[in-house]
Amino acid sequence: ENKLKLLKQKSESQLSAVESDHGKEKSNLLKTIGNLENDISKMRGDINKLQKKFESARDELANWEDLHGSRSYCNLTHISEDTWAATVATSKVASEHVAVGAAYVAKVSEPHVKTAQQLYEEHVKEHVDKHYAPIHEKHVVPFVGVIWDLACRGAERVAAFSAVVYGKMVSIVEIGCPKLEKTLENSNSAIISFVKKECDDASGIVNALLLFLLVVLILIFRKVLWRTLKKIVCFPFKVLWYCTPLPLAFGKKRPQR
Repeated sequence: ENKLKLLKQKSESQLSAVESDHGKEKSNLLKTIGNLENDISKMRGDINKLQKKFESARDELANWEDLHGSRSYCNLTHISEDTWAATVATSKVASEHVAVGAAYVAKVSEPHVKTAQQLYEEHVKEHVDKHYAPIHEKHVVPFVGVIWDLACRGAERVAAFSAVVYGKMVSIVEIGCPKLEKTLENSNSAIISFVKKECDDASGIVNALLLFLLVVLILIFRKVLWRTLKKIVCFPFKVLWYCTPLPLAFGKKRPQR
């Protein structure tokens, strides 16, 4: 009887150990299954992304095939159209990256903006409403209005002058094309047909020449343009800094003598 009791106790202990091992193995298997399911979902997401990229590349390839299939020759109008299409595509990609960066910056800066707003409401707002707001309404707003009016008038004059110059350039091309055709009467027939096709679209020739000139000027003055662009982008922030009480709250404090 004692042997039976000992055998029973031993069997129960072995059974509990087996059950414990089984529970551990079950939890490990469930964890492995969960990890595999996560990997499968990630792989499905990657597959969807690759599928979208593949479809986009296929559509772009089909577009280029149709475009080049319908063109048996190359001229300035085609170059202008391709350059514009490449510019639009590049700006689209850049805008997408800028949107992602702006969303990240907004998310990261959100708590700091809330803190700054709270500090402004508690310590600065009263002084702004009392001292700065009247000065701003009396002097800054009229000055900005005058500057804006002058800028609009200048833009209108530049637009009118540009239209006149553009019209003269088109008329010069229209007058010069017949003379060029007469000069090339004894040349190759392919050259003559090419010149005739180009001369049928004088505005297209002018647009292509202006685009080429713009690209050349950008390449020559790229450093100056980059510095000017940085100044233009930073100018509103400088105005916001110097025309508001922000330096009082966030500016560097001068050391006391």
